[in-house]
Amino acid sequence: AAYVVPLRIGGGTRLKIYEAMAMEKPIISTTIGAEGLPVQNGEHLLLADTPQAFAAECVRVLKDEDTARELGSRAAKIVREQFGWDKVAANFAELCQRAVRLQQPERTKSQVEEELPTVV
Repeated sequence: AAYVVPLRIGGGTRLKIYEAMAMEKPIISTTIGAEGLPVQNGEHLLLADTPQAFAAECVRVLKDEDTARELGSRAAKIVREQFGWDKVAANFAELCQRAVRLQQPERTKSQVEEELPTVV
């Protein structure tokens, strides 16, 4: 089985792709479908933007179980490392600590905001 994302237009978050990544499914997507995700073509998923190329990549992962398994495994690793409970909890704890420090009179709001992490 594979997860396919044949989006030609669209926006917003790609939560279903993250779910497929977490389930170690091989993913075939258009460039637009994977836009903004921390993934690389051929490493975590397969990108194809023409109907012929998209169909060929779908057939490829259905026929080549090793490639499908490797794509799924590498994609799941990213989800665990960047969005696993440990990572999310640590980021949340850090944000809470910074919010508390913001209330301390010796620190200005701009000083604390400069330290805030960029949330992916």
